[in-house]
Amino acid sequence: MKLEQWYSPRQIAQSRNVSYDTARRWIMQILGDDIAPGEKKNKGRGKRHWHLRRLPESRLAELDQFMNR
Repeated sequence: MKLEQWYSPRQIAQSRNVSYDTARRWIMQILGDDIAPGEKKNKGRGKRHWHLRRLPESRLAELDQFMNR
């Protein structure tokens, strides 16, 4: 059984030659989270959900649609 590789925004930014913020925005768009990181209801800083920080290898092919825009 093979474990799935997860890619961080930094790894995606380096491989696709884009900025870190762009890679992070793409991950959030692909995974389809309802709440943007800046729209928290409670005040104060908190950690971002882990699924907003990484992209599984199985969904990596979806990045090509953002590269062609």
